[in-house]
Amino acid sequence: MKRICNKPIATPTNYQTPPLGEAGRGLLLKLRRIRIREKTCDGRLYAEDGTYICDTAEATPYMLAAGEHNITPKSKLLSKGNGVYNLRCHRILLGTYIVPGCLKHSAKAYDRLYQRIKKARQRKKRVVLVIEEIMPSTPFR
Repeated sequence: MKRICNKPIATPTNYQTPPLGEAGRGLLLKLRRIRIREKTCDGRLYAEDGTYICDTAEATPYMLAAGEHNITPKSKLLSKGNGVYNLRCHRILLGTYIVPGCLKHSAKAYDRLYQRIKKARQRKKRVVLVIEEIMPSTPFR
């Protein structure tokens, strides 16, 4: 049998994932932490273009590190729930802010965001959550 092509085959070791930020390359979510208290951390979730998606809440002892986190179908980083006081794991709750650590309309916010993530995954796109550290002068509104 003759070999037709001598070009190397793309394997997972030499394959580069497409960079985010270019049109159609992936879904980039930005979490800006607004307020950190003794037991709670509140923030806002934005799309790549700066569009507000929803408010977030985390339990301070279980906050995720700042930086990039890949969102996979099996990852449970984003979740629905009304309060962080009983959380014992690294999760970010989604919803509408009420008071520090408490959210309302959590299921609605989660379902809307999950539809975006699901569409990006069906199109074989990367989904990345970028967590930005708190800015002391940023007020929560």
